[in-house]
Amino acid sequence: MTSWTERDLPVLQWLAQRLDPIDAYDVSGPEPIADALGIPLDSAKAALRNLARDGLIRGIPVGELPYPIRISEVTPDGLRAAGAWPSPDSVVDALVRELHARADTASDPEEKTRWQRMAEQVGGTAREIFVGVVTAQIGGA
Repeated sequence: MTSWTERDLPVLQWLAQRLDPIDAYDVSGPEPIADALGIPLDSAKAALRNLARDGLIRGIPVGELPYPIRISEVTPDGLRAAGAWPSPDSVVDALVRELHARADTASDPEEKTRWQRMAEQVGGTAREIFVGVVTAQIGGA
């Protein structure tokens, strides 16, 4: 495990959930994060520093603190990293999973074969085409 998976990612995911509702305006400081996630305050501060430095969150800095004290936004890159906003690859992966699921539940052998072939094409030779189309549709993520 790394500081990303053990500390930074959980903080980013918590912020993405907390800042998503329409009535959520900001998160004030690292204390509510540390309390909500059960992590040391210094860990919450370090995560905020890293997330802000890497452009995954935006907030208001105060004085010489190396992290924002009021977190106002999780950026599009942050939402993708948190798994809260799809990437082109994740959309295509979901499509392939759905095609496989349809093949698994098809009762007719011919229909099952058609679903399997579609999944193989979307996940194989046509993958780059699908990723390109999805990229164009969701704004060049």
